[in-house]
Amino acid sequence: MQEEFDEIKDQASEPSCSKKKIIYLVAAFVAVAVISVMLTFSLTVNYFFSEENGEYAKFEVLKKYIDKYSYYEPDHDAMMDAALKAYVSGTGDRYAEYYNAEDFEALTEDNEGRFVGIGVTISEAETVYRNKAVTLIEVISVYESSPANEAGILEGDMIYSVYTEDGEIFTDDVGMDVITSKIKGEEGTEVKISVLRGSENEYEKLDFTMKRRKVDVNSVAYEVPQNQPSVGIVTITRFDLRTPLLFKDALNNLKQQGITQVVLDMRGNPGGDLNSVIACASYFLVEGDVIISTEDNDGNKLFEEARSRTYGATYSSCNVSKDEIGMFRDFEVAVLVNRATASAAELLTAVFRDYELAVTVGEKTYGKGTMQTIYPLDRAGLDGGVKMTTNVYFPPCGESYDGMGIIPDITVDNSETEDLQLAAAIEKLVK
Repeated sequence: MQEEFDEIKDQASEPSCSKKKIIYLVAAFVAVAVISVMLTFSLTVNYFFSEENGEYAKFEVLKKYIDKYSYYEPDHDAMMDAALKAYVSGTGDRYAEYYNAEDFEALTEDNEGRFVGIGVTISEAETVYRNKAVTLIEVISVYESSPANEAGILEGDMIYSVYTEDGEIFTDDVGMDVITSKIKGEEGTEVKISVLRGSENEYEKLDFTMKRRKVDVNSVAYEVPQNQPSVGIVTITRFDLRTPLLFKDALNNLKQQGITQVVLDMRGNPGGDLNSVIACASYFLVEGDVIISTEDNDGNKLFEEARSRTYGATYSSCNVSKDEIGMFRDFEVAVLVNRATASAAELLTAVFRDYELAVTVGEKTYGKGTMQTIYPLDRAGLDGGVKMTTNVYFPPCGESYDGMGIIPDITVDNSETEDLQLAAAIEKLVK
């Protein structure tokens, strides 16, 4: 039996020629198939995973996948805008923003004090909506005869979103600069926004549709109250490139009326351009007085002092002549601030405080002691721009108020019916 098994085994181990040919053909087919698969895989890897772009290769990989397999027609411009915004936001810098060409143009117009929009003064504010902490835009004031005023938008409303052709864009997702650029636009076109009205977790969401138009935005206004003709009230709503000229004109007009006591109202002022606030501070200081010191990411320090300054055409309103340094130093000043007084407005408040040039009245300020720089990308042959925090800054005393705010000399809360803060400031001046 064992011999039979061995014989059968030997016969089975030697296949016929025809069988050998079939085996060779199958093996050859399998080999070709394997080589084909490996070649296809290699080409696919080279196509999708080229390392030519280093750490940014994923963008090209994703683009190729989307172009090849996506059911929907991709909008590469919108995709790149979204990617760049997210990339800059990912730095962890809460004030960093990427601007496409349209947003960058709107930002430039805003800094120059000219725009087509709805006519509101705004400030970034944190609140709670539907049990979630969000960063929105609070309406600080509404200009008279503006689209916002006519539509019924009120001080204290929180801008929650803007409706665009691409859908609803939420403030908490994209930030204040992008939202404001979307609110602005061509004169005569409509914009729809949603606001939250009420208080934390008890907000009512309201929609408003307005037609954009040119809004006269003078960052400085002044008046002499009838019941207190010895005091001038100068309000600075923001520091744009026209502010120093308007501020100087307002104080000169009050001076010509024989007024030497001034309430400087910077409540709700979100800040603005550094050159603008340096010029305004110079009008009250002695030449050589430190206005601000800054420190960059390498630890380099720079001191800005009260001195004569001459800029090009765009910044010409921020020029300061030698004769203009300290020109309003004889004014007796009370500075009004609140929780929405921020950045450059806090710096000017600190200048008055540190040099004992004014009494401060109101509420603790916002607490922003960092400087942002805007870089246009045209030097690299690209449109748009980017803003990022490049320095921390310190007031004359050298103590930062970033994240803490400035506590006024006299703390006063307003009531719904009376401006108790203004009354307290005037009282402090005239007594």
